[in-house]
Amino acid sequence: MEGNLWRNNNTSGFITKDCGAYCTLADTKITHSKNIRFANNTVDYSATGVDISDPTAYDQNRGAGIWFDEGVMDSEIVGNYFVNVPVAIFNEVSSNNLIASNIVAGAGVGIHISGSNDTRVWNNTVSHALTSLWIQEDTRSDGCNARNAQGVCPGAEVERRARNELGHHQHHRHEQHLLLRADHPQARRRVALLGHGPGSRRGQR
Repeated sequence: MEGNLWRNNNTSGFITKDCGAYCTLADTKITHSKNIRFANNTVDYSATGVDISDPTAYDQNRGAGIWFDEGVMDSEIVGNYFVNVPVAIFNEVSSNNLIASNIVAGAGVGIHISGSNDTRVWNNTVSHALTSLWIQEDTRSDGCNARNAQGVCPGAEVERRARNELGHHQHHRHEQHLLLRADHPQARRRVALLGHGPGSRRGQR
């Protein structure tokens, strides 16, 4: 995601605080993803007429400019420009992400990192913010929001099984494709092994 502009959103006035897990409002929110690049974008709320760095204003608005949440890994937020944003950058329950060379000109919180591991924060500029950098450490780690009694992340296990199932189906489709292409050398070998042609193992018995 590069070269985009967000400004003056949430015109319907959805609440952004005191709503627990339902507080998911952001200009951009990304979850359960890898290798995301959020770069050279602008999030601008300078026209609202409200200084979001004022504690009273920030207390009423907690929306985020860019929010990585629940398993965003090996990704980056680089070279972006945030103006008068409640929370400019929020990196939550994610892993091995880079936050670099961003400019935050006015914010409630410039950069917020929560429950995330191996986050690199380099060369950012934050000015006129109520809080420039907020880091929270808790029981969440490695992109997992909650673990079972054995310390295993259920979400990660589901994702692993889904990947294995997808790989099985892709391999099966590849074999079917080869069988349909009888002129392919690998297909001829596969047909022979299955016992459907001259020189097959079935034909040799």
